[in-house]
Formats: sequence, structure tokens, C-alpha cells
Amino acid sequence: MLCLSCNTETRPESIEPGLVAEQCPTCQGTWLGLGDYRHWLDQAPPLPDEAVSKAAELIEEASPRALRCPDCTQLLQKYRVAGHLKFRLDRCGACRKVWLDGDEWPALRAHGLTRTLLHILSDRGQREVRESESRERRDATWRARLGDVDYAEAQRVRAWLAGHPQRAVLLAFLLTTAPAPH
Repeated sequence: MLCLSCNTETRPESIEPGLVAEQCPTCQGTWLGLGDYRHWLDQAPPLPDEAVSKAAELIEEASPRALRCPDCTQLLQKYRVAGHLKFRLDRCGACRKVWLDGDEWPALRAHGLTRTLLHILSDRGQREVRESESRERRDATWRARLGDVDYAEAQRVRAWLAGHPQRAVLLAFLLTTAPAPH
């Protein structure tokens, strides 16, 4: 097959011990069958904890345009990996395969996500990504409104209140109008 990014002929390559996928020798773009991936998950030994690389957060999506499946020509669906990662994976639901641009599998590896690909591609996984992004936007809005120091203090007070046995009383007290200090 031809690479979806650079049109070079792909070839079978091992992207992990025991996991073979079609890979471009030029850009390392990878066409991964989810059946092969599932088999690898079932057979692969546990991995040691992988250190998270900040460099992996910096990669951008190499194929922002819509891609067609090289096997059936349907449009590939794009899936966000995580709110803090700026790339998306492309999946053909009919053929049950995933396209990963050259830096994407190494980024998944750097974040310890190589074994969570099926979750990432699930409805639940995508809902979690959207919820995480929403939380991040909400926190950024509050931080911008309050400033870093006040935001940090508000977070500290929130955490203190969350487990306090008199939380409701303390909140009522804080919401009442207090007389001005003398």
C-alpha cells in the first residue's frame, strides 16, 4: 500500500516486539490492523513503567485533512488521544485499522498509551477526552479571571472545604454579606 502521508510504498515492520504493521520507510507512518493489535495485547508481556516525555506533547497532527482508507476508500474517522496531546489518530471502522502519522506511535509509547489504543478509540475514551478538555478550558478561564495566585488559593480552599465535616455551614458563612472590617 502507499503511505497516506507521503505516497511511499509501505512494508511490514515491527513497531513493538511481536507487533507488525505496514510502515512507511520514509516518514514512519503506520497502518495498524486492530486485530493484530488485539493479538499483540493478549500475547505481550507487561511493560515496565515508561517515563513520560514532554517532547511527545509538542508533536502536531501531520495529516489534518480527511484521509481515505487505502483498503476500502471510506473516509477515516479522527480520534483525539488526550486533551494535552495535539494529534489525532485516523481509524477505518469498516476495515478495523488505524493510521498513525510517523511521530504518533512513539508519542503513544512516550506517554505509556500503547496498550490503551482500544480505549482511546472507544466512545467512552472519546467522552473522557472531551470532558478533560472541557475541564482544562474551565480551569484556564478561572485562572485568567483570578490570576495565578488567587486561583491557587481558591483551589486550596476548595480542597479544604471538600472534605470538611461542616462544609455546608462554612459555605453559607462565606456567602453571607460580612460587615466591613473596622
